[in-house]
Amino acid sequence: MKNKVIIITGAGKGAGRMLAEACADRGAIIAANDISPINVDEVVSIINARGGNARSYIEDVAKKVACRFWLNQWRTSSAGLTR
Repeated sequence: MKNKVIIITGAGKGAGRMLAEACADRGAIIAANDISPINVDEVVSIINARGGNARSYIEDVAKKVACRFWLNQWRTSSAGLTR
């Protein structure tokens, strides 16, 4: 997983949070998504404090327009992360 970008929805709590932390511990770059900025920002802070690389995206991916915007924003802002 080292240096692979992984998009995780629902990363603010529960299974999504555990997955985000576990993947980051294995060297993945985490694009953490949730509808709650408090929860997902906390997870991103924890991952980054451990030396990982994570960024939060606050959107409701159940909404088609929000999902398209978020993915386009992610593609634009992370173009050089893995290479």
